Amino acid sequence: MGQIKLSTFETGAAPSLGLFGGSPSADPDGDPDAASLCIAWKGVSSSHLFYSQLPWTAQSHISGSQITGRPALCTSGNDIGHAWAWKNASGTGMSWAAEGVAGIQTVPNHAHTVSSPAMLVVGDAIDPATGGIDFNVFTLFWQGDAVSGSSGAAPQLWSMSYAEGSGWGTPVQIPGAAPITSPAACLGPSAFNTFAATLAWTDRNGQIWLSQGGDSGDANTPWSTPVPGPNAC
Repeated sequence: MGQIKLSTFETGAAPSLGLFGGSPSADPDGDPDAASLCIAWKGVSSSHLFYSQLPWTAQSHISGSQITGRPALCTSGNDIGHAWAWKNASGTGMSWAAEGVAGIQTVPNHAHTVSSPAMLVVGDAIDPATGGIDFNVFTLFWQGDAVSGSSGAAPQLWSMSYAEGSGWGTPVQIPGAAPITSPAACLGPSAFNTFAATLAWTDRNGQIWLSQGGDSGDANTPWSTPVPGPNAC
């Protein structure tokens, strides 16, 4: 797509990128649709969350957002559309917002963290009302703890899913994971037309670890035993 200078986009933290749905939407030639790309970031002189979509002609911000670090971003499609989550600038809690949800909401269940969360659209969730694929579902991942009154600094990895109509589920700890940094999350192919969630994180020794979930990509799926990345530090 060539080089584009984002002349008005400024941040003091890392940005996030997201694509429409569980996999990139495609144009009539089968190539990724550039219009599906979205970028989100923390403002350089404020705590507002800003975002834009290609062709990067304008930026918007979420009024009232108080964010620190890198925001999490995904696009679940249909009614909810873009969804964002972030660590609050005022403490260890997290907030979230979505195009189909009114206002800024608090991430529940004492989801505390000292770093930036990650977010994925669920790859292949079933809508119980229709029996079809439910695109209004996403999962949040964070390093920290889900215990009331805690500092958010525990070396534990958690996930929690949101579904339109039923809201947030129960936080699920990923067994064997001991991160001290923000997790990275990605949907990757595991079988025909399904996408498994893969997580990566770093432990206190600088070792990178990986764990993969099932095809559903949600918080209730069994996660594989963490394995170290080959020669990765």
